[in-house]
Amino acid sequence: MARLLLVLIAVLVGCDQDPFHRGERVIAGRFRLMQWEDEQTYYLITPDTRNSGGGLIDGTVHRIGWDTSRIVIERHPLVGDSLDWIVIDLHTRNLAGPYAKAQFDELSYVHAIPLVSPDAAWKKLR
Repeated sequence: MARLLLVLIAVLVGCDQDPFHRGERVIAGRFRLMQWEDEQTYYLITPDTRNSGGGLIDGTVHRIGWDTSRIVIERHPLVGDSLDWIVIDLHTRNLAGPYAKAQFDELSYVHAIPLVSPDAAWKKLR
């Protein structure tokens, strides 16, 4: 009996903590905003990058915005303290960046996309 209990505990510990992916909200297509367990940390993921350390952008979302063509993310990279920018083309699924602030400012096609905190985006995606 004790052996069975230990096996059950091991199986439960190894299971996905969010098997129904309730901590994810779809932005567009395969791109999703994922809320971490602390409810303050957010990642941009796809189903393929769900279990990677930094999601699709190798970092956490500081601010995010999107329209029908692009997703724009200001991110905290996994390494370092600076912020940078990632732009995703929704038609080609290509990721561009990371861009430094000066480089990002030169991309005129992204400035019409309003950026919000990931918490505000999370609420908007309900």
